[in-house]
Amino acid sequence: MVKIGLFYNLRKDWIVTSENPVDINADWDITDTVGKLKEGLSHNDFEVLDLKDPELLLQKDVRNNIDIVFSICEMQGFRYRESIVPSICEFLQIPYVFSSPDSLMLSLDKNVCNFLVKQAGGNVPNWEIVTDSKNVNLKRCSDYPYIIKPIAEGSGIGITKESVVCNANDLMLRTEYLLDAYKQPVLIQQYIEGREITVGLIEKESTIHAFVPIEVRPKELQQFLVYGFNEKENADSLFDFVPFEEDCDIVGLIKDTSIKAFRAINCRDAARVDIRLSKKNIPYFIEINPLPHMHPDIGDFCRSAKLDGINYFELLDIIINNSLKRYKLR
Repeated sequence: MVKIGLFYNLRKDWIVTSENPVDINADWDITDTVGKLKEGLSHNDFEVLDLKDPELLLQKDVRNNIDIVFSICEMQGFRYRESIVPSICEFLQIPYVFSSPDSLMLSLDKNVCNFLVKQAGGNVPNWEIVTDSKNVNLKRCSDYPYIIKPIAEGSGIGITKESVVCNANDLMLRTEYLLDAYKQPVLIQQYIEGREITVGLIEKESTIHAFVPIEVRPKELQQFLVYGFNEKENADSLFDFVPFEEDCDIVGLIKDTSIKAFRAINCRDAARVDIRLSKKNIPYFIEINPLPHMHPDIGDFCRSAKLDGINYFELLDIIINNSLKRYKLR
């Protein structure tokens, strides 16, 4: 029986102070996600070793008892944080699930990631990066609205309704706030009015399969559709998640953009891509997450798989087996 070492970070273990933004630990997991993941892996006849703390990998007796590492650790830090555990695995030659350290770093840097996807032929909204509010070029930033985000966060961190700005004053205020609150560069990007689409992808025997795209459709009309931290935390009450199957040609373009992003970042095993479909039905790449949320009910990646006819147990089985074959363990 294959022994899977399961490693993770829990939100409740992050000591949040009054100096932190309220969403600072949003990338870390909740206990229910870990419970569902353990149940799903065990259902597929894998032996799950619930180890939690990735520092245990430094102990020879622990890692010698593991066949493969399944880490959903986000850790703390800047662009490198998701790559810490895979880097340990690479250094100690331990098989692991999901993408390599360099892919995880590239995906977390929205600036570099945008360049790579654009170079691969994907549509990307115009953007620029600011490290100091004094360097904002207001003359160049004249095609409002824009959306302002921290450069290296996920789970909607730093994104609220105030993130969409329609004038120079709001742009400056939001940029200054994010620079101060999150201590990292800020992305100023053209806001694309249209529909929010998310697509899960899996790799199976060197073939990338994109699931049926999901439209994240607001239950109530919004002036500017934003899928930020608060929206993700209350998604079921604010949105309907419906398969986007209206036009085969547009579905093909959405999937093609998602696969281009997967390949551009050199992802492995699984990922989720967020797309904004403009009013002219042009799919624009927004971001890619090679370490997707693994909760079967509230994770967009798992929602996407389910709508594609792949249940949670099958999804985990495909991901694990693809990893095992990569290391010639199956």
